Amino acid sequence: RWGARIGDAKKMRVPAIQTPMLRRGTQALLRRGLVAFSAVAAPRHDYYMLRHGESLANVAGVISSNPSVATVEHGLSEAGRAQAGLAAEQFCALARERRVAIFSSDFLRARETAAIVAARLVTDEGNTRVHTGGVILEERLRERCFGDFDGRGVEHYARVWEEDRADGTHTHFGCESVASVAERTSGLLAHIEESLPALPAGIGNGGIENGNANAENGDGNGDTSGNEPWLVLLVAHGDVLQILQTVALTLEPKLHRTIAHLGTAELRKIERPSALNEAYAEYIEYYDRQLDRGWKS
Repeated sequence: RWGARIGDAKKMRVPAIQTPMLRRGTQALLRRGLVAFSAVAAPRHDYYMLRHGESLANVAGVISSNPSVATVEHGLSEAGRAQAGLAAEQFCALARERRVAIFSSDFLRARETAAIVAARLVTDEGNTRVHTGGVILEERLRERCFGDFDGRGVEHYARVWEEDRADGTHTHFGCESVASVAERTSGLLAHIEESLPALPAGIGNGGIENGNANAENGDGNGDTSGNEPWLVLLVAHGDVLQILQTVALTLEPKLHRTIAHLGTAELRKIERPSALNEAYAEYIEYYDRQLDRGWKS
């Protein structure tokens, strides 16, 4: 584990890699891994997570993790809508004069939460620019599958979490493993890091991006040299977001229940071990150069 062994990062020197020229396909595979590592360890953008507001499943006290049900049922309760509205106000305060991208689980309760935030940004006078004009739905943010316990009482969560503490790869009760959730969510971060367009600093149009060439390229002349970070909001579910937070902190994902519980409609910054970021960035820059050179030293 890099985080546990990196020590005094500034004094560490990366040895040159003496390896033959790699095949193009292998280089592409390694670069994807490098991007995924970079997205978690030294991201370019600022990330916040928002758990959905209180849902009808929360009110009923049942687990709702089956996509065929949860994408069309178990939306927000009235209290949940009010919670989402308060979270939207909080996020708007952060988003003023910023470029914002909102990614959400496609489960109904998360979609409705994200839509409330996006609608509030549209009416806010904070000169916020929203990528694609609204919410981007992402299956990689779906609730963790709870297998045999889906549709049953929330007291069954504890049985799964007990197994999680012992083994992050377990799939007991037909549940999705912690490792699987960590892999898909960190993969999403890598995708976001690669896909969000770079725009000149200070961009603000008082409204919403319309997805045209000028919006994507800043001035319409293909300038993507900007370095101002996007403000990224991930709207999802408790286990999914807490597992992602452990990954960002370079903790073992099976320890996700040691992270402070994320309440309904709670907005929280995704924290990272800041002391390591500089070292991670140096390693990533070095190995990226090596890939450009075909791993020749």
